[in-house]
Amino acid sequence: MLVALSQRTCEEQRYKERRDCLDQEWGRLLGRLGCQMIALPNSATDPLALLDRLQPDALILTGGSDPLPESAPDAERNRLEGTMLSWAERHGRSVVGICRGMQAINQRLGGRVRPVNGHVAASHKVSTASGASLLVNSFHDFGIGRADLASELEPLLWGSDDTVEAASHSARPITCLMWHPERTIAEPERQQAILKAILSGQPLKAALA
Repeated sequence: MLVALSQRTCEEQRYKERRDCLDQEWGRLLGRLGCQMIALPNSATDPLALLDRLQPDALILTGGSDPLPESAPDAERNRLEGTMLSWAERHGRSVVGICRGMQAINQRLGGRVRPVNGHVAASHKVSTASGASLLVNSFHDFGIGRADLASELEPLLWGSDDTVEAASHSARPITCLMWHPERTIAEPERQQAILKAILSGQPLKAALA
């Protein structure tokens, strides 16, 4: 399976360069899952043509930076991720949004994000409607309440403060996770099995069972 990933943008002040950045742990994690990966450049002049040439089996909108779709610092990334979502819909490919990726997907579908407290560098339990739980990490200043979630997304996991921690699209193979599976996390084998399943197009609800 070939997985295409978006990247955050960062400024290298010493060299006055604008760079794309991706945690190397993504390569290690996807390698353990038996996947090949390609990091997509935010500066691609024709990202649609690039995706047509690569034909990835799945796409990941990664985390990092604040979820502000119209912000100038992330303008290139926002355009790229919008193209990734459009391409995936056209070709029926699976999409996974991680943290900021989840927030960006929610906003593009008409939802909102809001500031949250106690979600940075903190592990916590998330629960399903049936009461099953999963221990996840947390690295975000913005979250999604039930009322903030886009109507096309179904909430599947919640935090103790009632923020939505995972959701899936009602009609398309889009899964959103607020935690970072590429970082240190509890129950790594279970977490990796969940990620592999949803990258392969399995619904998150089934992957959690």
